[in-house]
Amino acid sequence: MASVQFIDVEGKKILSIDIANAELEEIVGVTKEAKILIAKEPLKSVLTITNVSGIRIGFGAIKVLKDLAVSNKPYVKAGAVIGLSSLQRIELDIIMKFSGRTFPTFNTFKEASDWLVNQNA
Repeated sequence: MASVQFIDVEGKKILSIDIANAELEEIVGVTKEAKILIAKEPLKSVLTITNVSGIRIGFGAIKVLKDLAVSNKPYVKAGAVIGLSSLQRIELDIIMKFSGRTFPTFNTFKEASDWLVNQNA
C-alpha cells in the first residue's frame, strides 16, 4: 500500500514516499500528500527517499512525479530514489531533466538513508 510519512533515521527526519507497486491513482494521492507535508517544512531542510519498486512509469506517472519534484524543490535538501528498473532509470532521467533536480539512486532503503544522513549541503 502506498504511503508517505516522516521517519527518524539516526536522528535525522526523512520523508519516506513509498509508491512501490502502486497504480497511478495511488501515486497521485501519495504525491499530493507529500506536497502538503513538504511545504510545511523550512526551505532546504527536507530529506526524501522515494521507493518506486514495481511501478509502471508511463506518461501519467512521469507527469505526476515531475510535478512533485518541481513543487518541492525549494524545500528539499537532498532526495534519493530506490527500486529502479533499467526502464525506470531512463524515465527518471526525463523527470530530472524537466524538474532541474538530481536524484541519486540506490538499491536499498538502508543505502539511501545512509547517504542522506551524511548530507551536509
